[in-house]
Amino acid sequence: MSSIIIGAGAIAAKKALEKVAEDLYDFVSKQLGKKIKLWSTKRQIDKLYLRISHFRKVKTIWQIDKPVDIASFYCDAHFTFENKRKKIHQIADLPEKDNILIEGIAGQGKSILLRYLCIKELYLGNYIPVFIELRRITNTCFLKDRIFAEFEALGLTVDEDLFQSLLASGKILLFLDAFDEIPDELKSKVLTDIEDIAASKDNLRIIVTSRPNQSIRHSQHFTVTSLDNLRGNEFKEVICKLAKNEEWAKNLIDHIDTKAKHVKDLLCTPLMVTLLVMSYKSFQMLPVKLSDFYDGLFQMLLQRHDGTKPGYTRERSCDLDDFQYRHLFEMLCILAKKNGSQSFTKDLIYDLSKKVISECNLNENPDHYINDIVKITCLILREGEEYRFIHKTVQEYYTASFVQKRPEPWAQEFYKKIVDKKYLAEHHWEQELSFLSEIDVYRYNKYYLVPAILSFLNIPKIDLENPRRNNSQEDMNNFLKNVDFHLGEDGLRGMRHTPTSILYNDYAQKLFASLSLIRKNIRRKEFDEFIAKDPRKYDDFKLYIKTIDNKEFIPAYLLMGYPMFDDFFVPFTNKYCDELYEQAKSMINSMGVDENPSILNGLI
Repeated sequence: MSSIIIGAGAIAAKKALEKVAEDLYDFVSKQLGKKIKLWSTKRQIDKLYLRISHFRKVKTIWQIDKPVDIASFYCDAHFTFENKRKKIHQIADLPEKDNILIEGIAGQGKSILLRYLCIKELYLGNYIPVFIELRRITNTCFLKDRIFAEFEALGLTVDEDLFQSLLASGKILLFLDAFDEIPDELKSKVLTDIEDIAASKDNLRIIVTSRPNQSIRHSQHFTVTSLDNLRGNEFKEVICKLAKNEEWAKNLIDHIDTKAKHVKDLLCTPLMVTLLVMSYKSFQMLPVKLSDFYDGLFQMLLQRHDGTKPGYTRERSCDLDDFQYRHLFEMLCILAKKNGSQSFTKDLIYDLSKKVISECNLNENPDHYINDIVKITCLILREGEEYRFIHKTVQEYYTASFVQKRPEPWAQEFYKKIVDKKYLAEHHWEQELSFLSEIDVYRYNKYYLVPAILSFLNIPKIDLENPRRNNSQEDMNNFLKNVDFHLGEDGLRGMRHTPTSILYNDYAQKLFASLSLIRKNIRRKEFDEFIAKDPRKYDDFKLYIKTIDNKEFIPAYLLMGYPMFDDFFVPFTNKYCDELYEQAKSMINSMGVDENPSILNGLI
């Protein structure tokens, strides 16, 4: 079990911090050739310590009334790298001494992990950690502005020369949280800024977190690791951390072990365990699928105080019933999704609230509604003049819930756009589609999944009436044109792909996982020799590498004809396409049963 030193350990941490500050002072003074005012007094060290310690206090979906110390609920995370699973206790546990991108799916606790690592480094005393929330970047306040502002908050006013010297010292650890939450239109600029900083300073180490499939994973400046899900009985440690007492935790765990074993498969992230504990505490019931964790959340939080205090009703500013509160919240979520921001100014959140109230023909004050959501449910947090959702998946679930309740023509058009705009589907709607696959099954299958499969396989619907034709060469040409491999001297090191659909992303992930079997057998030297034997491929390759900056990535289609690769890839592609083909046929047959009007005979 992990721990962060507290209490008396703070004295030792300040001493360690003082030593790092002294080393930093000596380095910067020598490099700039002049005396620099750094953290030279006890008061300044105390301020530095308090600012960094500030990041151990967070508001979570479990404890939303006030910030809590992450030491009170944090459980060790695991990452996977080169097919090995390992606990993360500190930065030194991460692979190599390189810049690291930590990828994780929704709810795995990426931000909490990064805060934990930041605080752990404070107590270890090897670095001065600098923590930046990337969601706060705007078109008027870019990455360097945020870093300068954080140094200012740490008690140090910096100019460009001092900034460069600090980064070169080897004593700064830069933690960048949630690359995926940067506004889309700014991601390219921010990635360039990150890479410029990384490329200019060999002694600087940068740790970034993000959801998967973001552009930063293709950067040559980062080694990519993945957070792993909870496995086996690891969910029990999370329950014990969150439970009000040991006996209550034991009862819940016993309930899961004896009466709800099916729930274990869902308890794969700390967020899922947290939502289960909240649900069980409020309703004495266990959810049975992913969407169930979220569906009762709004109602539970809207009435959480009312149900615990007899005769007490929490005062609300709006004259709305529970259904209207939720309906407005769902519409607010999808409008915020359309806006594309992860955080909102007071003016923006007011405008969104005003719009949803107007759309629903209600006569309510937008400020009052937002205040109720913030103060009563806490699903939207207010930090100064900034507003944000308590967790990204909250917005994503209630966006999906809004879609699920729309009339048929609206839903049909929505799914059609998602299929047509494949890039949009990959980068913006993956989690919402996951929720919709559970709460809007029929329309999701009919208007999204079946058309998406047909598009992916490049076949008309009528072809599903017959056994699938074997189109190995055509399939390979179609799929491989979107894939690049990273070949190192020691074998296949990585892969990147151009997103064309969620199905393609699934295909690419399965492909690379399976390719691990032959990674060490496809080396750069053998690739170069193979290419040199085919003049057309060699010419293609020379043209290709002129168009890209990173020549380590090689188009996968150039490996076609490489015996070991073809022997693996042809059956893999056939198997995946066969599975999709049969899935589409099965769904169409199922929908035919659902649409059979004979069930109405005798009822109407």
